[in-house]
Formats: sequence, C-alpha cells, structure tokens
Amino acid sequence: MEENKSLFEKFQECVQKDDFSIITDDELTWMIDYLTFYPSGKDKDGDEVTSYSLKRLSKEYARRRAKLLTMSMKNLEECFKTAIENNSKYIAVKIATRGSEGAEIIINPRCNFEAKLEYYKKAYTDDLVLKTYDGIKIIGFCDSDTFDFIDFMLGED
Repeated sequence: MEENKSLFEKFQECVQKDDFSIITDDELTWMIDYLTFYPSGKDKDGDEVTSYSLKRLSKEYARRRAKLLTMSMKNLEECFKTAIENNSKYIAVKIATRGSEGAEIIINPRCNFEAKLEYYKKAYTDDLVLKTYDGIKIIGFCDSDTFDFIDFMLGED
C-alpha cells in the first residue's frame, strides 16, 4: 500500500482484501473507535461505512487479542474468575471433536460457573484436551452477557 494513503483508505483496502497484516494494533483500535463514533452509517465526510466493515475490523481486533491468550487451563480459570468478578451472564466454551466437521459451543449460565470450572479442571489437561479421549479439545472460550457476542467471538467467520 502507498504510504500517502489516509488511514481510512488503508482500512477500506484491508477490508476489501480481508488482509489486515499491515495495520498496527493501535491503528485497528483507532479505526474501530472511529467507526463506532459515527453510528449513522456515514463517516464525518459523509462516506458510507458498512456494518460489514465494522464487524470485520472488530473480528480482526478480537482475533489479535485472542492470539495473545494460549489455550490453557490457567487462562480458562482466569476467564471464569473475570466472569464472576464482572457478573457476566454466560461463559461459552468452544470444543473441537475429532471426526466432527464443525466445533460445538457450550454456553454455561452464571449459576453453573463454579461447578463447570471444577468439571473442566478435573476432566481436561492443562492444554485443554479431554483426559479420557484425546480427540476432544477446548479451542476457545469467552464470557459474555449476550449470545450475539458469543457468536461473534467463537462462531465461524
């Protein structure tokens, strides 16, 4: 990309190509803030801002943040701790099973947090592989107050 392009032009090109590799984390955060500031569907210059663009930028941000976390029991425990502290309604766990085409998402309500965490600690290894069958593995997790956010974070692209 040309260096003299505006940040907004760079993002439009990145969204079109579905490639955000040249955008820094700070630029990505700034663009999401910018686009959410103009919820009318137009930016300050009157240009259309599609919800797809915002969703795609947000997914890229979430993907980058999730890559910072390794899938480990320690981080799963931290997710539960944060959810309890924040009074989140749900914790979702994404599980891949050998032989299945797609992963499944299990949604645990707040009333089950403590029991579910104890189950996961007993049933899964530190790498989140089921102890009794290594063909089942936790591949993602998040806490949320809405199903939409769970789908956004853990659903398919």
